[in-house]
Amino acid sequence: VAGGGSTFTPGIVLMLLANQERFPLRALKFYDNDGARQEVIAEACKVILKEKAPDIAFSYTTDPEVAFSDVDFVMAHIRVGKY
Repeated sequence: VAGGGSTFTPGIVLMLLANQERFPLRALKFYDNDGARQEVIAEACKVILKEKAPDIAFSYTTDPEVAFSDVDFVMAHIRVGKY
């Protein structure tokens, strides 16, 4: 998820988990250029994933090369305004 620090990201994660039959996930990566903001959201999402889908690998980064390597699909959730 590009824009992983958004407050909308936990809802996106829940939507993806609810639709695993149609959109199966093996891993989920967050990318955001605001590391501090992303860390808060990512740590909350880590709890959600641990409880609901512990088999999905999870990571987050501020490095675009790491974020966009070895991925099949990128959900761009970037918008103006930070919130």
